[in-house]
Amino acid sequence: MTTKEITINIYKIIGGKAAVSTDYGQKVFENISEILKSGNTVILDFMNIEIILTAFLNVAIGQLYKDFDAPFLKGKLKVTNLSDEDLQFYKEACERGNEYYKNPTYRKILNDSLKKVLDDEQNI
Repeated sequence: MTTKEITINIYKIIGGKAAVSTDYGQKVFENISEILKSGNTVILDFMNIEIILTAFLNVAIGQLYKDFDAPFLKGKLKVTNLSDEDLQFYKEACERGNEYYKNPTYRKILNDSLKKVLDDEQNI
């Protein structure tokens, strides 16, 4: 089976210059996941994206580690047209996703912390 490099244009998927919401992140995740499952390589093109939030990256990239291991993703997932600062956010999302899905203790601590924050907000 021949594998291909398939480019995902983030701007076209989200329809704008701001990659900020988890809903957008979910759309991108679904596109990436489908391509990776078919054995192809993904190139994420961030051309024309002016704002990227970690919430978007955590959903778009972080949850890939649920289905794929880090060495696989390192070889099959590439990015282009990211500033140095945004590339650092991307790398951190990869690290968090990897840690979250491979380490049950980390996952429990993070989930417990998030639950506490949400509970506190509801009590305000």
